[in-house]
Amino acid sequence: MKAKLSLTAILVDDMKASRAFYESGLQQIVTVDSESHVSYEGGFSLWLRPMAVELIAGVKAPPREKSGLQNIEYELSFECDDIEAMRRHLLGLGHSLIHEIREEPWGQRLFRLCDPDGHVVEIGEPMIAALKRIHAETGDIEQTSLRTHTPVDVLRGLLG
Repeated sequence: MKAKLSLTAILVDDMKASRAFYESGLQQIVTVDSESHVSYEGGFSLWLRPMAVELIAGVKAPPREKSGLQNIEYELSFECDDIEAMRRHLLGLGHSLIHEIREEPWGQRLFRLCDPDGHVVEIGEPMIAALKRIHAETGDIEQTSLRTHTPVDVLRGLLG
């Protein structure tokens, strides 16, 4: 018997602002739309926080202080073929970045920002693109493995 993750629900205080961030900003496609919850093609949902807390815990949700970065216990990771264009798009919509595009220790180029509720959102190049880029730079599968923390046999399967 094995449990399989089927959905991630993000609890939000302002559904309108959150929907604008995910739909206009990150261009996510809605699959289910209701007043208190919305689901997206990527397998995650937004739940209106007061309703979700009452449903889950049977109590009224306490008010939250807003101070930017609210939840650094997890991050939502998205991949995008053109992270530079996505960065410009999000900045153009008025969003602030936690950090600019940088290469992480595993070789993937990405940037991070917060959604309207302070949840950390990562936008990175597709990992397969990072692996191909690094393999082209190093010319060696062993070096690519060391730099990306990806086993050689996995790289051989992905890179051919």
